[in-house]
Amino acid sequence: MTWHYQLCMKRYPPVASDGEDYEEYAIKEAYCDEEGMVFSLTEKPIEIRGDSTEDILWVLKQIQRDIGKYDILDEDTYEFAPSPGDEKEK
Repeated sequence: MTWHYQLCMKRYPPVASDGEDYEEYAIKEAYCDEEGMVFSLTEKPIEIRGDSTEDILWVLKQIQRDIGKYDILDEDTYEFAPSPGDEKEK
């Protein structure tokens, strides 16, 4: 199992009279199976914390790298892979 930072998008019903869906983007941790398919996301977006400025800059660089590497994940339409261990024994 591996993980990476994932830029996610979620749609919400219209909040204004224009009738347009509201889209929100957030960074979450995505957990992947051996084939690299996402099977789980953190429920809440990540918080950027560290013990030093260097720690924060390192995390920001990792986030930027992963945003460039992985497509935006649409939480409303993405078909998640089964969680490891969820396969029923035959």
